[in-house]
Amino acid sequence: METKDNSLQQVDLNNPSEDSISPKIDLEAALKECATALDLFLNNKFADALAYLKPKKSESMYHAMGYSSMLVMQAGMTFDPKDMDAAMTSLGESLQTCQRFRKKAGIMETLTSLWNRQPAANLTEEEMHAELCYAEVLLQKAALSFLDESIIGFIKGGMRIRNSYQIYKDCQAMAKVTKEMEKQKSTHIHFRGGVNMGIGSFNLMLSLLPTRVLRLMEFLGFSGDRELGLSELREGATSNSLRSILSTLTLLMFHLYITVILGTGEGNLTEAEALLEPYTEKFPNGALILFYIARIALLKGNFTFAQEKFLACIAAQEEWRQIHHLCYWELMWAYSFEQNWMEAYRYADLLCKESKWSQAIYVFQKASILSMLPEEEVTKLGENVVELFRQVEGLRLRIAGKSIPTEKFAARKAQRYSSSNPAKLSVPALEMMYVWNGFTVVGKRPELTESILTTLEKAEEQLRDDPKPSEYHLDDQCLIQLLKGLCLRQLGRLVQAEVCFNHVLSSESNIKHDTYLVPFTMYELGLLHKQKGDIDTAITVIENAKMNYKDYNMESRLHFRIHAALNTMGSFAAKLPPSPDQLTPPGEEEEKKMEGNRDEAEKCINIATRALEAGDKEKAVKFLNKAEKLYPTDRAKALLDVLTKNGSSAGNGAYRRRPAESSESSGAQPQRESQESGGGGDSSKTFTKDQVDGVQRIKRCKDYYEVLGVNKEASEDELKKAYRKLALKFHPDKNHAPGATEAFKKIGNAYAVLSNAEKRRQYDLNGGEELSSPGHSHSGGFDFHRGFEADITPEDLFNMFFGGGFPSSSAHTFTNGRTSYSHQTDYRQERTEERGDGGFSMFIQLMPIVVLILVSILSQMMVSPPPYSLYSRPSTGQTLKRQTENLHVDYYVTKDFKSEFKGSALQQIEKNVEEDYVANVRNNCWKERQTKTDLLYAAKVYRDDRMRKKAELMTMDNCRELDRLNSLFRGG
Repeated sequence: METKDNSLQQVDLNNPSEDSISPKIDLEAALKECATALDLFLNNKFADALAYLKPKKSESMYHAMGYSSMLVMQAGMTFDPKDMDAAMTSLGESLQTCQRFRKKAGIMETLTSLWNRQPAANLTEEEMHAELCYAEVLLQKAALSFLDESIIGFIKGGMRIRNSYQIYKDCQAMAKVTKEMEKQKSTHIHFRGGVNMGIGSFNLMLSLLPTRVLRLMEFLGFSGDRELGLSELREGATSNSLRSILSTLTLLMFHLYITVILGTGEGNLTEAEALLEPYTEKFPNGALILFYIARIALLKGNFTFAQEKFLACIAAQEEWRQIHHLCYWELMWAYSFEQNWMEAYRYADLLCKESKWSQAIYVFQKASILSMLPEEEVTKLGENVVELFRQVEGLRLRIAGKSIPTEKFAARKAQRYSSSNPAKLSVPALEMMYVWNGFTVVGKRPELTESILTTLEKAEEQLRDDPKPSEYHLDDQCLIQLLKGLCLRQLGRLVQAEVCFNHVLSSESNIKHDTYLVPFTMYELGLLHKQKGDIDTAITVIENAKMNYKDYNMESRLHFRIHAALNTMGSFAAKLPPSPDQLTPPGEEEEKKMEGNRDEAEKCINIATRALEAGDKEKAVKFLNKAEKLYPTDRAKALLDVLTKNGSSAGNGAYRRRPAESSESSGAQPQRESQESGGGGDSSKTFTKDQVDGVQRIKRCKDYYEVLGVNKEASEDELKKAYRKLALKFHPDKNHAPGATEAFKKIGNAYAVLSNAEKRRQYDLNGGEELSSPGHSHSGGFDFHRGFEADITPEDLFNMFFGGGFPSSSAHTFTNGRTSYSHQTDYRQERTEERGDGGFSMFIQLMPIVVLILVSILSQMMVSPPPYSLYSRPSTGQTLKRQTENLHVDYYVTKDFKSEFKGSALQQIEKNVEEDYVANVRNNCWKERQTKTDLLYAAKVYRDDRMRKKAELMTMDNCRELDRLNSLFRGG
């Protein structure tokens, strides 16, 4: 049974069973021979490595695993069906070989494990390694299953991954046992190195998933801890074990590709160089080593050196041409960064001719690069840009019935060229550069960034002077503004960059096609705020991009980047050990305990305010009294007074929700205008001595000028500067020292009073703040303190001043001169709810999702992939062109089609082909008619003769084809 996964917790290394001993090769010898094969592989002798392993692959689990692993690598690079079949067959044989060495389970043990996993006792070393090899081969088989373009392959892959992960977890428990043994053997080191690689890879890759998906994966038993993953892989890379190179390559892939494409582009190049160093000495001409050396140079901006190393990698070997294709891709981008479009075209053309990975992307890249060249040069090359763009749609791949997002994006952009009068893409090569996060790379070279900026300005001028703007005109303008903003930000011209980004955001309602521009621009604007040091506004803006936009191109890629960006802005900080100055002084232990009470009291107050809004006065009073017992606060007291005097159930004044928030779900907290106890929040949060001293200084201040640290002649700009500095320093969500909230309020009041000319004049006349204590009044009942208090709360002042709040505020607002965005959220409440939910509650919540998934899977399992395609698809072997007998519709099939489908079966296939084709034509015709109607309507409304002529000149190709089909149906 392939899915056997006994839990491993006890080991007997001294009493091996007879079943587990290989009669021909022992464990240590197998490991040494596999290490020799690995050396051959890294020295570019791929065929020799396979030949070395092949004779013993049915006798040794390590020979079997090594042999199949190399075939999997080859299949992944070639995408050739024959190579995939060979790899899948080899993996099946490897699993059988590994299974022979695994501990044999009895009938009762097998039945029991179906519902209650039991630990397996007395495992020998070989049985331990068999579990490890089985998990590794199973994971590789899962990866290959995903390349099978069917939902069944996808499901099988998921099940294998789950099985593999569970076995790795069992092996992790065993690794801890071997680590504690006094007598360490080389086989123990190899075993722990394999566990490091498996557990590290799982945790690192799953940590890339957006938070909600990761929570679901953790519910299903997976772990996605990035720091743990990196730690395990680093340990594995330095373990001097057989799998050290695999841990190294995984770390290199993370730092040099994943963090660039799916992250912020901030890979750890120093660590990457250190990881490669021992291999550069041992394998100076190894193709894989040369490739990664070149990639590091590319990311550093050393494009000339990178080009030399990529060419050296190509020259190093001829056996695996697919490594050449990797180099072609990188060389294409290296020359694109330099805007050497002719050389970039050369490598894009080679990819189109030789590689099978993604023909849709290659053809689109080739056409995009040609679009950057003068038309006369394109003509000399004998290329037709329009025809290349028209090929993209027919070259797309599908995995489990789903399109690849980047191919989908390219196909949508290429749709502009589908009509007889195509609307040209403005700067397609630079747009694709952004899709692959290339601006973070070219940004290392200011002179090249300036050159790209010049190209963009020229394109902008051409659009501005275009006498016949197309329907894509505004979209193209916004794209150029986004790309200009990226260049300007890389050059450190942040004010100009922000202007460009805001131009895109203010045009949101007018963008018709490229709707992805707005959320991506908002994300880039957030990174700009981060670069300025305004982390809190950055988080607010990026969260807005994540929460308030959906159903746009490349949405999943942006969510990956957002997840990575938010992690760099604080998520990892909580996992780091506190520095010495952050540790709580001994004398403050009691105060720390009180902080915990204050946190609980704040929770009770929040529950009470929600109860008030729901009309449950009794519950509100109960929790307010509880809050008072835990930690007395003015806020709880004020609410109790209101309830006692007025009997209100909706709250008053500062505690009443704003109208705009009234429709929010009950999970959102009321606007927190103050936290009277000061410092609130999680009692586990630390603070520094400087923060404590700063709070005490603010408390000792006698007047508002002293609070802000300015003199009485301070100008408005000086007040703003002082407030900005202090507000960020003392905001309660950033400063967790006792009394930080009171200090923050005091700073807000000081600025609100002194920035108001009338209030400032009265304040200067009547004296300092020491007279303004609560309860103090003059004759006539005038409350002197109220005379110099801010008209708005400190939180609202902060939001207005900075254009956004902190991540734990209940209302985040970002505002620019022309448009504003608001995002309601409350992370504290979210964490509280998460802590309160048990596993059963989570299960109940997920039940609808699980049911939907199961129904979808079951329905898809009944459906087999169609044996035809309306377009040529080399990836599936559907390249033979046929034509239906009735409507003469072209379609493509495999070589075996003719023998498999005859008579009525063939008639049914052709009927399906024609139905698909007619549906396609009908949909496209509807779009054409809709476009023409819209143009004529706009021409009438705006009296625009150009729109009218454009509508009249539309060829309506699909509608004409639909008429032809209708005439055939009618027998015409």
